[in-house]
Parts: sequence; structure tokens; C-alpha cells
Amino acid sequence: MSYRNIKKVVPEELTSLVTSYPCPSPNASVVDLVGNYNNCMSAALNSLAPLKTRTVSFVHSAPWFTPELRQMKSMGRRLEQLSKKTGLAVHQGMYSEHILQYKKALSAAKSSYYARIINEGEGNTRALFSTVNGLLKPPDSTIYQNASVERCSAFLNFFHTKIEAIHQQLECSITKLKQPCSLIELGSPTINALSEFSLPAESRIDYCNSIFSGIPQKSLHHLQIIQNSAARIVTGTKSTGHITPVLLQLHWLPVTQRVQFKILLLTYKALHNLAPNYITDLLESYTPSRSLRSSSAGLLKVPKMNLSTMGERAFSHTAPKLWNSLPNNIRQCESTAQFKKELKTYLFRLAYGL
Repeated sequence: MSYRNIKKVVPEELTSLVTSYPCPSPNASVVDLVGNYNNCMSAALNSLAPLKTRTVSFVHSAPWFTPELRQMKSMGRRLEQLSKKTGLAVHQGMYSEHILQYKKALSAAKSSYYARIINEGEGNTRALFSTVNGLLKPPDSTIYQNASVERCSAFLNFFHTKIEAIHQQLECSITKLKQPCSLIELGSPTINALSEFSLPAESRIDYCNSIFSGIPQKSLHHLQIIQNSAARIVTGTKSTGHITPVLLQLHWLPVTQRVQFKILLLTYKALHNLAPNYITDLLESYTPSRSLRSSSAGLLKVPKMNLSTMGERAFSHTAPKLWNSLPNNIRQCESTAQFKKELKTYLFRLAYGL
């Protein structure tokens, strides 16, 4: 298959290239003008978007792959694109449910096809053995016909070049991180870049951290030590230096506030139908027995628990309690991005007493 990458053609470069070609004489005929135009445009396209050739191999579909399965596969691709585009939990749930249905239909189609072949081959020992042999011993995958040493070397060099580029980027990042702490000041370009720098330790701390709600501070302190060490590595702070000003400069929330941030974010998504049903069903709106100003405040009902050590750690108790403690303007945010921004600012000021 031959094609041109027309999308990468810059209009300005095409215009300058076409104008550089010699103009035909004014007395030229229409045939000569059209031929000159075609020659100029062909030369410009060959220069800016050369013709490329690619080998396309067509694979025959399986005999049990029905048109209904083909439609379900196409629908699954559309749902996958929709879930990646929006990122909503509703669309992701629709995609997951469709994949389960597609797998069940796929298995049923295979079973029906081979059961029909076996029933039709009753009494034909050769056909039955051939069918069973094809099921138990599938044919080996064929080797790519156009494989050669040059293609393998080009494939290897492609990844080798990418790995070298990644190594150079890492070396540049390590060089920047080796600055002395005395050279890093609040508001400088270095600290602004470091505030957006995410270490693997930070992602590990935030992973499923909502289950840390209600655990003793002694256990949370171990995670706080890891975050403090990550901040010292980023800024080059000595182990004897005070860590609170460093976390304040990096604009990092402490571990306790990170846990609260995750729980409140899940609560906001559940109240706006952006979370799975099993989380939304754990929350219940607060409805007072008589008309009060708090009726329209968006509060949640805090259920009573028998055990403070285990029951009050549940999401159904912790989430409403934290949600009701938020200011009214944060609870009434219209978008997830705005809620995350306002919530982080609120928890940041609460953590550092600003």
C-alpha cells in the first residue's frame, strides 16, 4: 500500500516551494499550463511528502466469527474510545459490561460452531479426529515473510535510540536536582518545576490511601517520613533541616490531608454520579425533620457506629463527616477540577495554619 503523509505538509513551505519554480511563458497553451502545474505540484509533494510504501497483510476471520460478533466488537471499540475521551466512571462501566457480554457471546459462538461440526460428523471418524486435533493442537503462528537482517536491525535501532533519549533526559533531571539547597528559593523557576515533579514515592503514598482513614497517627507517621525523605531528595535539604518549610515551598499536602483529599474527592464524584453505584449507595443526603437553613446546604447523613475503632473508619461514616465539615462554597463547586483546586487550597491552609 502506497500513501503520502499530507498532514505534515506546512502550507507556508508548500507556497514558497511552488513560487520558486520557473513560471511558464504567457504564450503557452492550456495543455502546457496544466502540464506545468501538475509537474510543479508533483515535485513539491515528492519533496515535502514523499510517497511511502507499506505492506498490509489481510487475516481471514474465524469461521465461527458471526456478523453479530463483528457488530459487538465494533460497538466495544466505540465505547472504549468514549471512555478514554471522557474518563467518566459511567462510560468505563458501560465499556467493562460490554466486554463481559462480548466474551460470553464469543465463547457461546465457538461452542455452538464446534458442537455443530461434531454433530454433523457423527460416524465420520476422520472428521471428528481432525476437529479434535485442531482444538487441542492449534497451528503454529507463521513467521513474518518479509523478515530480514536489515528490518530487524532497524527495529532494534529504533528502540535503542528511544532508550538513549530517555537516559539523556534523566541525566539532565538528575543534574538539576543536585543543586545546593541554598540556591533554591521560593518562587524561583527551579522550585516551580519541582512543585510539579512527581516522585515514585509520592504515587505510592497516594495509591489507595483512602483506606488509611482512622488509623493511628503512629502508623501514618511512617508514611510521613517517606514523604519527608522524598522532599529532601528533591530539594537537596539536609537531614538535620526542618522539613515543614520545604513541604510548604513544594506545596505538598501532608499524608493525613492527602487521605482526606482522596475521600472527599470520591464523595464529590459519588454525589455527581461520577463514581460506581456501590460507592454512591453508601451515602445518604441529610433531611431534617423540619424546615431549616441546612436543608439546602448539601449535607450528608452521618450514620451511628457501634465501634469507634472499626465502624467509624468505614467510608459510610468518614465521608459524610468530612463532607459536612467543608465550607459551603467548596461543596457547591460545579466541576471536578474546580472542586479539587478549592479543596487542596483549603486543606493546605488547614495543614500549615495559613
